Amino acid sequence: LRLLRMMKQLRRLRNVQFMVNAVLKILMGSKNILTALGVVVFFFTTLSVQLWGGLLCEPNLDLEETAWHKRKWFALNFNDFLMAFGVWVVSLLREYVPEIAEAIWEASGIPGSWLIVPMFYVCAVISVFGLVKAFTIELFVYLSNKRLEEERHGPRPFQPLLHIEKAFAERDIGFHYCLLGNDGFGEAFSEGDIDVHYASWARTVSERTDRSSWSS
Repeated sequence: LRLLRMMKQLRRLRNVQFMVNAVLKILMGSKNILTALGVVVFFFTTLSVQLWGGLLCEPNLDLEETAWHKRKWFALNFNDFLMAFGVWVVSLLREYVPEIAEAIWEASGIPGSWLIVPMFYVCAVISVFGLVKAFTIELFVYLSNKRLEEERHGPRPFQPLLHIEKAFAERDIGFHYCLLGNDGFGEAFSEGDIDVHYASWARTVSERTDRSSWSS
């Protein structure tokens, strides 16, 4: 219960709210590149289980002189899908792991199969995961700068609402609105969507105004 009370208090802090919103926006914005990264890791995980399943284990005498055995990295093996997936996740976080390539070179009877480890480093770590990190940093910097700008000058108005308000004012019609939910909902629209929706709305308002003027 005390932990829940503390979580409720944290939800009221603006910094915590900003971090949660930033994480959600980063995840939603990078879903395509994360999907590509998942496909690459899944491919190498499945391939490694088929090639080296059961080879990297402590009783294997061919591994006694390797750095993998001396450092007791017995948990890093390819005996099943989850264990192999853990090896590639470690490779993503630590970049290139030469100890794994050395152990595969000593234990595997397939010539040149250890080259798959540097191939994963090039395809997944340098290419895809590098894009993920670059996109995450760029989007976080953008959100941070936007937050600082709003703290200095106030929140940026939603431009289509300003156009609608101006159109109503030109016809001497009052326009009242209230913003609910996420204050950044305007970012969900592209410029093309805004122009299309506004043009459609303006045409509808113009037709209704003409009808009302004729009827009066």
